Amino acid sequence: MTRSLPTSPSLRHLRNEARSILNTHKRGDASCCRVLRNLREFMDLSDTDVLSADISLTQVQFSLALDYGLSSWEELKKHVARILKVGETIEYWARGWGSSKERKIEAICWDEDWLPLVDEEIQLQPLSEPTRQIRQMIGTMEHCHEGFAANVDLIVQMIGSMEPVPILDCGQISDTRQRQIETYRDSLERWLTGQNATISLDESVGTLLGPLDDRKKLLVAQLVRKLRDNSYLGGSDDWSTTEPMIGNLENCCHHWERNMTITLKEIGTGIRVAESPDGWGACGDGPDRSQELSQTIQALGSWAENGISSPVTQVLGERTPEKKWLVRSLCKHIRSQVNTGRIVP
Repeated sequence: MTRSLPTSPSLRHLRNEARSILNTHKRGDASCCRVLRNLREFMDLSDTDVLSADISLTQVQFSLALDYGLSSWEELKKHVARILKVGETIEYWARGWGSSKERKIEAICWDEDWLPLVDEEIQLQPLSEPTRQIRQMIGTMEHCHEGFAANVDLIVQMIGSMEPVPILDCGQISDTRQRQIETYRDSLERWLTGQNATISLDESVGTLLGPLDDRKKLLVAQLVRKLRDNSYLGGSDDWSTTEPMIGNLENCCHHWERNMTITLKEIGTGIRVAESPDGWGACGDGPDRSQELSQTIQALGSWAENGISSPVTQVLGERTPEKKWLVRSLCKHIRSQVNTGRIVP
C-alpha cells in the first residue's frame, strides 16, 4: 500500500528521508526493509538478506518514490512540484474536487487530464495577471448555474482579448432571471392581499396555491422574503416540510423556475409533491450539458492542439502559449463540470 505525500511536501525533506533510510540500512536496522522491498531485487528477501546487500542512494530514492506511488525519483520530484503549484493556486479549483484543500490537491494531482495542465503552468511561470485572473474565473463556473453556457462564451472572448471581465458567479443572476423573480414576487404579493389577477402568471400562481389560509399565508410570506433576499435560508431544516425548499430556492440555479412550481404545488396542497425527489434541482444539480457544449469543446480543443479555426474560435486571435493553456483548462473544466453533480433533465 502506497503512502500519501503531505499537503505541503518538501523535496529537501524527501532527500533527507532517503539518506536516513540509507543510514538505517548501514546500521543494520531492519526498520528500513519495508521501504526497500519496493525494489524488485529485494522483494522476496529476508530482513537479514536485505541488510547484507549493497545499496546506493539512487536505489533508496527509487524505492522511496515507489513507496509514494510514483514510478521514479524524477517523477516524485515532479509530483512534489505539482502539489506545491496546485496549493498555491487552489482558487483555480474553487468549485468541486473535494470539500477541503487537501482533498482538492489529492484529486487534481492524480487526475491524468489535469496533470499536464499543471506541468504546463509550471513551465509558463510567471503568468501574466490577465491570464491568472481568467484562469481563476474558469474555476468558479458551475454547470448548475443558469448562466453556465453564457459564462463559457464570455470566457472564450476574454481569452481572445486577454481582458478579464466579471462573469456570473454563484448567487449572481442575469437581468432576465431578475425580471422573472420580480414578476413572481409581485404576483405572490397580489395573491397574499387578495387582489384580482392582472397577468397570466397570477392565474397560474392562484391555481397552484388555491384558497388563502393561515398556513399558506405564512409559507408564501417566507417565499416572498426569499425572492427579495436570496441569502434567506428559511425557518426550518426539516426536509419533510416545505420550508427548507423555500430556503434552498437559489435564484441562480438552472432549475429555478421548475423549483418554484414544485414549491407552489407543495404550499397549495399541503403535502409532498410526487415529483419533488427527482424533479427538484438543488445547488449542484444541473442539466446534461454534454451535447450542448460538445461542439464548443471540440472546436476549442482543435484550436489549442492543431491551430484549426472555426466560428467558435475566431475571437481567440493569436495562439500564444498562455492562450492555449487557458483554452485547454477551460475544456477540462467544462468536461469535469458536466460530469459532476446530479443530472436533472
